[in-house]
Amino acid sequence: MNSEPAPYKNRPDAESWRMVTKEDRTAFAVIFYRYSGLLFKFGLTLVGDEELVKDAIQDFFIYMWDHRENIVEIRHFRTYLLTAFRRFVLRAAARRERSFGSLENIEQLSANPRHLSNKFDVHDDKSEWDRIMSEEINRLPKRLKEVVFLKFYQGLTYEEITAVTSLNYQVVRNTVHRAVKQLRSRMLERSGRK
Repeated sequence: MNSEPAPYKNRPDAESWRMVTKEDRTAFAVIFYRYSGLLFKFGLTLVGDEELVKDAIQDFFIYMWDHRENIVEIRHFRTYLLTAFRRFVLRAAARRERSFGSLENIEQLSANPRHLSNKFDVHDDKSEWDRIMSEEINRLPKRLKEVVFLKFYQGLTYEEITAVTSLNYQVVRNTVHRAVKQLRSRMLERSGRK
């Protein structure tokens, strides 16, 4: 499914989900294709195992379909999916006795960290900057990597990050601040501009 069928195009997610609760398989396929890429990227920030994340996405959507009658009203659909999938993939990783947060290569996210540049005074070659930034993001502790992904790669608000991670609002703000501070310090150190 490369494009959404006409009746489903631009339909709000909450409305599509209501159709899913009435056993509309096409609406469910649309939701799957809208969100499977996001869940894959997010899952990698949590467990770093591509196969585990792919399996978890399949199992998660099967679970969603099987329990559609019980998941009636979803107001903030993306936040709900991220929150539910986070628990789902971490449980899957625990069952397989895998270590968490072992993302080896942040480039697997196929997201562009350039929009972080407004947090830094960077005028150098952008491709080199992207490479260095990716390395530095990869060096962050798991929790910092997770909030960087949610805040800067997915554009979630602090409130949405709070809902996804179950962290206190102020903790989320502090964690984002700490991540940016660490990245800024490391970037300045690497560029020799202490």
